[in-house]
Amino acid sequence: MCLGFYRAAASSYLCAPLVRQCNGTVSSVMILSRPIASDEETSPGKGGSMIERPTSITIISWILIIMGGVSLVSTSTQINNPQVLELMSKSPIPIPLQYTMTYAGLIVLIISGAAMLWGHNWARLLYAIWSAIGLVIGLATSPVKMIMIPSVIVYLIIISFLFRRVANEFFSPRKVPTNAQLV
Repeated sequence: MCLGFYRAAASSYLCAPLVRQCNGTVSSVMILSRPIASDEETSPGKGGSMIERPTSITIISWILIIMGGVSLVSTSTQINNPQVLELMSKSPIPIPLQYTMTYAGLIVLIISGAAMLWGHNWARLLYAIWSAIGLVIGLATSPVKMIMIPSVIVYLIIISFLFRRVANEFFSPRKVPTNAQLV
């Protein structure tokens, strides 16, 4: 009988060890997670350095990772599709450059989504700047401009969440404890 997962000893690292006991055997799994902190460290006004990741950042990050991964697979399967090639040939940008920009953009989505989970400010800036450039290029060169409207709306919604006050606090530089402070 499996007893399920439970959090092992408290840790201040970004990987949270989880332990699973099943049929008398114990196995541990490392799960990427937000920093584990006590209530005292995360409470406002206590002077702690740990800030809990906002739910909106978690959701956006995972959406970016999943969208990037799924789009990476679907783009790869559609490389030789005649209908896709016909639509791409209507753009003034050469098809190989379009594919290069597409794959680079998908990798940026995955990397920025993962790095935002870890609280890296450069990740949200990378996403914001790369996506803005991509939207401007898309709007300027797309043969069907109406296709870009949903992308612009989604981008603006994501940006509004990424730069809210609570997100700014999460992404702001924090004092990192030294080894002596961890002991």
